[in-house]
Amino acid sequence: MFIIRLRFPKSSSLIEVIRKRYGEGVVKLVRSFEKCNFKCLKLQLDIDFLVICQQHKVIPKFLQFRIANCNLRRTSTYQHCQIRLLNEEIKIKKKNLKSLEKEFTSLKRKLFEAIGFLDFNHVSNITLSNNEKSISKCKHTHDKKLTNLIPGYKRDSGTFLHDPEKVIFNFSSKVLSASEKSLLCKGLNFAIPPKNIDYADFLTQFELLYRDTLTFELTSENREFLKSKLKDICFSTITSYDFNSVPSNLSKSEFEALKGLIESKYLVIQKSDKGNNIVVSDRENYIKGVKSLLLDNSKFTDSNIDSTKWLNYVVNLEIKLKDHFKILRKENKLSDEEFQKISPIGSRPGILYGLPKVHKAVINNIPKFRPILSAITTPTYKLA
Repeated sequence: MFIIRLRFPKSSSLIEVIRKRYGEGVVKLVRSFEKCNFKCLKLQLDIDFLVICQQHKVIPKFLQFRIANCNLRRTSTYQHCQIRLLNEEIKIKKKNLKSLEKEFTSLKRKLFEAIGFLDFNHVSNITLSNNEKSISKCKHTHDKKLTNLIPGYKRDSGTFLHDPEKVIFNFSSKVLSASEKSLLCKGLNFAIPPKNIDYADFLTQFELLYRDTLTFELTSENREFLKSKLKDICFSTITSYDFNSVPSNLSKSEFEALKGLIESKYLVIQKSDKGNNIVVSDRENYIKGVKSLLLDNSKFTDSNIDSTKWLNYVVNLEIKLKDHFKILRKENKLSDEEFQKISPIGSRPGILYGLPKVHKAVINNIPKFRPILSAITTPTYKLA
C-alpha cells in the first residue's frame, strides 16, 4: 500500500502519472482497456435483461414496433415475430460479447506487459471500480424497466417482491402454475384495462363529481365554465380511448392463467380473514366449511321456513314494516323524508359467506371460517 501511494500520489491523477511514466501510447491503451471492460459489463447486463424477459414471456419496449393496422398487434403472427426478434437479439449480443471478451483479454495482456505487475494491479482496480459504479446505474435503469414489464419483479432473487409461498394459501386440490401464482400475487384489487368503456358508469362518475361541486360558492359564469370543462374532459376521454393502444399489464401466460381461473367452476378464490392474503379452496370444501358454521346454535337459529317460500317471508316482512312506518308518519312521528329514507324496497335475504382463518389450525385441508353476513338487501337494513 505504501509503495502504491509513492508511485501514484494523490496530488496527480492516474492518467497524468501513466503519461509521465510510460507515454501517450500507454494512456491510450489504459483508456481502451477501461472502455472495453465497460462494454463487456454493459453487454452482459443487456443479455441478462433480455433473458429475464424471455423467461417471463414479456416483450421489451424496443421490440414493440408500430404497424399500420393496430388490430394486428394482438395477433399471434405479430407476437411470434416479436419473440423471434427477441431470441435473435439475445443470440447477436452473446456473439458480440464473445468478441469483446477476446479483445479485452488481448488488451489486458498488452497493458500488463507495458506497465508491469504492480502498476497493472492498481490501474486495473481503479478502472474496473469506476466501471462498476457506472454499471450500477445501468442496472438500476434495467430494474425499473423490469418492474414495469413484470410488476413485482425482484432482480436479486429472480422472484417476485411478494413471495407466493407467503401470500397464497392453496387449500385446493389444484396445483398452481408459476403464471397463476404470479397473477394471484397481484392481489384481488388488480384490474386489467377494459376492452370497452361502460358509458353509463363512466358518465355517472362525472355527474357525481359535478354534484359534489354544488356546495362550492361559485358565480353562475364560473359554474357554467366548470360544467363545460367537465363535459369536454369526459367526452374527449371516451372518444380517444383505444383498447389496442393501451399497454397490457399482464403477460401472455398470466392472461391465459386468468382465463383458466375464471372458467374453473370448482375453485373459490378469496381474501383471508386477517391480512391481505389470497386463499384458494375447493368449492365443495368451502361450502362444507360455511355450512358447518350454521350448525352453531349459539349464533344461528333455524327459521323453519320452507325453501320455496323464503321470498314470501321477506316480502311480507317488508310490507309489515312499511305499514308500520305509514302509521308513524300519520301520527307525525316520522317526516316524509325519514319515511322515504328507511322504507325498504326490493328486499331480499341477507348473504352469508365465510372468510378463511389462515392463522388458525387447518383440519383436512379445510380452514376454519369467520362468518360474514351481508344484510344490505334485507328489509331492516335501512332502518338499522
